[in-house]
Amino acid sequence: MRTDSNPIGAMVEQFLATAYIAHHYRVPAVGWESENQPGLRHRGHAFHKKYYVPSNLVMRVGDR
Repeated sequence: MRTDSNPIGAMVEQFLATAYIAHHYRVPAVGWESENQPGLRHRGHAFHKKYYVPSNLVMRVGDR
């Protein structure tokens, strides 16, 4: 909301989308609104439930 209600925020958002056309920095850290639709949420939960399990845990123990 802060970006949408602030003219400078909207300008910066548009500038970054244009400046980083071929770079991954153009994607916002939280993703695009269209990626956060309720219809896609169940796929995210299924992915998490499948891959974020103790059998996929990797731990490093050491002094550095």
